[in-house]
Amino acid sequence: MNSYSDHYFSFHNYSTSKLPLNIEARYCFESELIKIPYTDALLEIDPDVWVAFDVDANIYTFTMDQFVDVYMASDKKAVKYYEFIIDSANNDYKPGTISSTDELLDNILEDYIEKPVQLSLKGRLALVWDLLLNKKIFISKY
Repeated sequence: MNSYSDHYFSFHNYSTSKLPLNIEARYCFESELIKIPYTDALLEIDPDVWVAFDVDANIYTFTMDQFVDVYMASDKKAVKYYEFIIDSANNDYKPGTISSTDELLDNILEDYIEKPVQLSLKGRLALVWDLLLNKKIFISKY
């Protein structure tokens, strides 16, 4: 469980709902503790939920669908954050789920790591000939 209560982004209400017009919000990928304003108490927030504060420091939680239906990013920084959250949700990405650097590199470079290729004699000869002629090489061609 994490406690990242400092990082919030500005959003405004573009619907006709009775929810607050301007809020500071962020998305919780995992269960987190949020400090309740003007107290020393902490509130546990469920994973995959938006948590928001209005100008009176009231706390609100929203599902992704509820938040998207009511709120829109107020500034460039919030737009980038919002796009990251939407992309993450659509691709089932959870930050912090990869624990080691090696695992991260394996995930990123999976398509770029050299893999053995079986070529027939004809394919090998064609490859060598193209190398001698300094042609662009596409292994899938052989």
